[in-house]
This record gives sequence, structure tokens and C-alpha cells, in this order.
Amino acid sequence: MKQFSSKPWGVIQSVSNRKLSGCLTASHKDSPELGWQIYFGDGRLNYATSTKWALQRIESLWQYLPEKFPFPSWIKAQDLANRDFRKSDYQLLCDWKEEHQIPITEFRRLLAYLTREAINQVLSYELMTLQFEPNITLKPLFLAADVKDMVKSSLADIRRWQTLRSFFPSPFAQICLDQDDAGKFLKIKEKTPANQAIGNDSLTMSSLTMSSWIHLLVKRLSLYELADQTGLEPVQLAEWLYPYISAGVVKAVIDSPIQKPEVLSNKPLIACVDDSKAVQRQVKTILEMAGYTVLNITDPSTLLSTLVKQKPMLILMDINMPEIDGYELTSIVKRSQKLRDIPVVMLTGRDGLIDRMRAQFVGAVDFLTKPVEPDRLVTLVNQLTKTKFQAVA
Repeated sequence: MKQFSSKPWGVIQSVSNRKLSGCLTASHKDSPELGWQIYFGDGRLNYATSTKWALQRIESLWQYLPEKFPFPSWIKAQDLANRDFRKSDYQLLCDWKEEHQIPITEFRRLLAYLTREAINQVLSYELMTLQFEPNITLKPLFLAADVKDMVKSSLADIRRWQTLRSFFPSPFAQICLDQDDAGKFLKIKEKTPANQAIGNDSLTMSSLTMSSWIHLLVKRLSLYELADQTGLEPVQLAEWLYPYISAGVVKAVIDSPIQKPEVLSNKPLIACVDDSKAVQRQVKTILEMAGYTVLNITDPSTLLSTLVKQKPMLILMDINMPEIDGYELTSIVKRSQKLRDIPVVMLTGRDGLIDRMRAQFVGAVDFLTKPVEPDRLVTLVNQLTKTKFQAVA
């Protein structure tokens, strides 16, 4: 499917007017891994969610849902062992609806709220990288909302985010305060009215003390996570933080992946570096069913920082990628003192002697052809991670 940069509203309108069915993926131009998926059926909105950390987003927004619903146990980190990783957040929500016998009308309002919040985020960007995959449908289907009606009801929030977007590139951005800047933070607070005037709102600090704010901000939580901790909606929180962000005392950064419970689970972590979402889905499904956690990396520019932070036990590396190929990336990994001991297995659609020799030359330990054979993949990963574990032990 072709990717292109465009104004998201024009593309959403086009999909709606042409009554298309499928999934529109809208990605942040500077961080492709931070994006949104919007599902359409005959041009109507069925659901919208984030491409990463969807459950953490749902957790942070749960307190603002239109109804008081029982909290899903599968969101919490301690319940990861009981979660079915093959299921999307939408499928998990549908299962939760059946388990708690949530009335359809109330469940639709829940889906509409989550969808509207995602649409607000997408439409607050001037440009996004967009990709439409036709004929991808959700089952069972509960929501079929009119695009224009939903956007019309959200214009105020969309405009609020547009005002803040240059300071908050994503709600998944980490909000950072250096401990050494705590004094500057307090000085700005002394000059700020107790009730900050933001647009037509008068915004208070919630019930947190300044020491509590500083404690939270030095933890590098995302805007969504901070909203969950403070009781402020994400857009309210962004507005409250605006004086500190604009002064450069607090920073919103997206260049460092946020460590999430899936990565911090006890399951061995395998990194899959491939620009193909189809291959990523295949590898993720196979390995998670075999008891592994999979870290998907589609953007080579984030490779080193991601691998250093997450430290996988094994790297599956695609050879054919745009801009820089897998051979060069493997060479870079092997030159890194922190990463050079991690085994690398090359993935490719070709199976020639020259390719195998090049893979061995740059330091890869093995070679898998695509499409990947599930048994071969699991056997090889089991073998290499066991060897790696014994070496570390």
C-alpha cells in the first residue's frame, strides 16, 4: 500500500465520501512508530486506536468514559501473563463487553469516546504520513459513526490540540523534568496564577503539591500516563504544562521509546527489524504463541537507541529495507560495544549463496527466508536464546 504525506482531514473526508472500507494508518512524520489506526466501514467510522501502547492509552482515558464501567483486568501489568497477545485492543474490549454483559448502547458510547479522542489527535497535525489498506474490517461491528458529525462535535478539542501541537508532538511523548531544573520549575510556578487562564478555561493544578508534580515529571512518563496519575484530561494537562514547556524547563520528547509492561515482562524479548507490517505481524504472532515478547522496529533510524534501551536476546534483521539495508545495520550493531554480543538472524526473500556469505561476513549467526516457516523460526529462536541465556548465566 502506498504511503504519502498529506493533511489528514482531506484523506479522512475522501475515504468517507467514497464510502470505502479499510484501515487508514496515520503516522507521525518524525516518529513513524507513534501513529493511529482508523477503521472504516462503507465510509463510516468503526473504531480508532493508537498503533502502539493502545492498552496504556485506554487505561489513562478510562476515568473519562461516558459511563462508569468495570475496569478491565487485562490492562494492568500484573495480568500480562493472562493476556492473549494475539488479540487487538478492539477484540479485548469486545470480549470484556461479553464478560460483563455491557449493553450495546453503552458499549457504543465507549467506542465512540475512544475513537473521537484518537480522531482529535490525528486532525490536530498539519501533515501526517498516511496509508490506506482496503477491505480490512472489524468483527463484531458495534459502531458506525458519521465522520462529519463526530468531527463537528470535537472541533473545540481539535483546536486546543492544534495550538499545543508544536510543544507536544504526541500524547505518547515523554514529559521530562531534569532534577537540576526543579528550582527553575518552582520559579515559573511562582509567576503563574493559581488558576491558569487557558482559552476560555480556568485551569487548576488538581490536588497535587508541587513536590508531587516534580516527582512525577522526573519519572519521564508519557502525557497519557501523567493524565492518569493527575486526574487531568490529556489536553488539560498539556495546557497546564504549557508555561514550563515553552520556557524549556520541561521537555516533551519522542526520540526515546517509552518502556511499557509488554517489554518489561518476564518473557524473552526478540527484536524484529523489518519495514513490512505483514512480516512484523507474522513474526509477532508466531513468537508470542511460543512464549516470547516481540519488539517491532520499522524505522532503522531508531534502531540503536531502541536496542540499547530494551536489550533483546535476539535480533531478526530484514535485509531489504529502504535507505539502509540489513547488512549495514548488522555491521552497525556489531560495532556497538553494548549490542555486539546479541545474535542477529537475517531475514530475506532471497536464498542465495552470496546472500548467506554476506550475512556471515557482517556477523549474522543464521539466515531465514521469507515467508518465514513457523516451525523453523521457533526452533531457531529457541536454540539461540537458550545459548545466549547460558552464556550470560
